[in-house]
Amino acid sequence: MNFKQHFKNSTLYQFLDPAAARRWFSIWVLANDENPARLAIIRDWPDEQTYGEWAVATERTTTADSKKGWGGDIGPAQGTEGWGPERYREEFRRIENAELFPWLAKELGPSAPTQVFLRYVDPRAGASPTTEGGTTLIDRLAADAPGNPGMEFLPAPGMPEEEGMAAIEALLEFKPGEPVCWPLNMPRLFVHERCRQVIWCLSNFNRMSIGDAKAPMRDPVDLCRYMALADLSHVGSGTWEGRPGRGVY
Repeated sequence: MNFKQHFKNSTLYQFLDPAAARRWFSIWVLANDENPARLAIIRDWPDEQTYGEWAVATERTTTADSKKGWGGDIGPAQGTEGWGPERYREEFRRIENAELFPWLAKELGPSAPTQVFLRYVDPRAGASPTTEGGTTLIDRLAADAPGNPGMEFLPAPGMPEEEGMAAIEALLEFKPGEPVCWPLNMPRLFVHERCRQVIWCLSNFNRMSIGDAKAPMRDPVDLCRYMALADLSHVGSGTWEGRPGRGVY
């Protein structure tokens, strides 16, 4: 797949899955100008190269009567930094400004995205009240701080898990045994090879893990479900006007 050819004109999105007792998992996704758009997951965090695996294959005995182990075991990347929303915003900006945008400029040239157009957060975690005066996590993420402007996150599509998994499968669909070629036989979803957490979890997630909220590998998969259901598309530059906080900083 010629990355520059297919994603020269594209829009960048972020998806976020927060939690109290582990690092927040996030992915950044490009949507190109085809109709329907092809998608490319180009970054995950915490990345395996820095933090180790998000989840690992279980060595426990698993049975059809017990889901324990079907979703893998917790990897070292699920440790916690003890960060609040403000510190996570700083880390996301560091990743985008120091890594993502320069990489995109090198790969895609002058048309490469220089901002995140929209950011989505797990709808349950995002709407949950925090200890800060009863505000929600979405409120905390959007609140300005000195030298650290807020980030606006929207609730991701909250659809049944089975529907989300079917949407992922549809994005990955192509005719096996035939040459992979554009536009007749090519998936609509690509994952960059550096996104090892996403690749491992998508490759190992199975139907037995559906409905298991504590399955260690489900967080990257949940974000892929939200991405698949969000109807992402490329947005022309004129649409960016008047959208402060949704990526402009």
